Amino acid sequence: MKRLFLVLTTAILVLSILACSKSPESKEIKVAVSPASPPMLFDDKGQIVGVDMDIFQGYCQSRACTFKVASV
Repeated sequence: MKRLFLVLTTAILVLSILACSKSPESKEIKVAVSPASPPMLFDDKGQIVGVDMDIFQGYCQSRACTFKVASV
């Protein structure tokens, strides 16, 4: 149940980010994350990895866009 809630929250976050992009032609999504909740997001040797990153990558691959991650 907790995992479902986190996945739904992530999906809502992604859609919110898309709604606030600068222009409809923008092909880059900017994402700010806090890598402090393994296995959803965590820092592994300087790279942010986890389930949420897999979701972001899958979404961007399906929409032919890229994403830029900022750690907060």
